[in-house]
Amino acid sequence: VENGVELLPVGAELLPRTTFRVRFDKSMVEANNVGLADEECPLVFNPSLKGKFVWDSTRSGNFTPASSFPLDTKYTITLRSDLVEGNDLELRRQVHTPPMRLEGIPPEFSLSSERSFIANLVINVAVDPAKVKSFVEFKSANGKIISANIKTYPVWVPGSETPALPPLPT
Repeated sequence: VENGVELLPVGAELLPRTTFRVRFDKSMVEANNVGLADEECPLVFNPSLKGKFVWDSTRSGNFTPASSFPLDTKYTITLRSDLVEGNDLELRRQVHTPPMRLEGIPPEFSLSSERSFIANLVINVAVDPAKVKSFVEFKSANGKIISANIKTYPVWVPGSETPALPPLPT
């Protein structure tokens, strides 16, 4: 719900470093506040979200979160009550961050039991290989569990180019 105000981005799922842009139909601050960080962000996040708001005009500004969003979290974004009262403004937006997940899930594959292989799994958050190892395994056609050797490579941020793959063993 938006009345007298526009909030960008418009999508419901947030990327790790999403910044928010808010534009009002009319001036909300004096010209001498443009370019300055405002201690009172016009946006209210529930649950609370720390960050910095800077007016880039008398009608618009950007909110930059202090850190990456935690995974699998739902937020409701509204306006400060003192801005709503007497200004005929309304904003209520529901957004969320994704859960931990594989990006580009690999297809099923099978190999003879004597062959080794490499499968590159890309997860949408940095992981500790020692902690992930117990969750990754391979299962043979006869049900035998084969442990996985887990290694990490350069961090990949969703929305960026795919990271370089490790060299194949010789």
